[in-house]
Amino acid sequence: MMCGNTCGCGHSGCAGNCAWAIKELQGQINKLTQQITNIESSKITTQTVKVPAHSHSITNTQFTAIPGSQATLTVTRPTKLVAFVSFHSITPSVNTSCDVTSALNGSILTLAGYNDYPWPTGTSLNHNNWANGVSITQEVLQPGCTYNYDIRARVRGGNQPSTANGFASLLVLIPLINIVSKTI
Repeated sequence: MMCGNTCGCGHSGCAGNCAWAIKELQGQINKLTQQITNIESSKITTQTVKVPAHSHSITNTQFTAIPGSQATLTVTRPTKLVAFVSFHSITPSVNTSCDVTSALNGSILTLAGYNDYPWPTGTSLNHNNWANGVSITQEVLQPGCTYNYDIRARVRGGNQPSTANGFASLLVLIPLINIVSKTI
């Protein structure tokens, strides 16, 4: 605060041009800038992917992208992606399953690498009545890369088509830099 010809340094002759005040102000600006940078880099962000068409016939025994389920993710720091997919499906018999999961750049996602089963660690439903399903998968994403995301589905255990409706994903992007620095 300037009163008369001073800048607050206590010297009445500085005429408001005190280097001390400028230095203090610059220090406060630098501190605020760092605080804002820390807040921005630690934000968890989300992205939703809602498939525009409600109903889909699942006929392929290989995982196939659901039309309209695509999204592009670009990351600037190491990030963990957790993908939640919701849907409901019906199969013609209990011998046929509808498997649903997520994919990045065409590769099926798993939950922490557990994919030694005949289906991914997404969701597999074989109810011959409408049933709700949720698939939860994760992947660590590298900075400077662009990832193409989509929801994938297949039928398993039979050659009869399944019907799946209401596909939507919630993609949670968790920065890893801040998690690592807080645990040290």
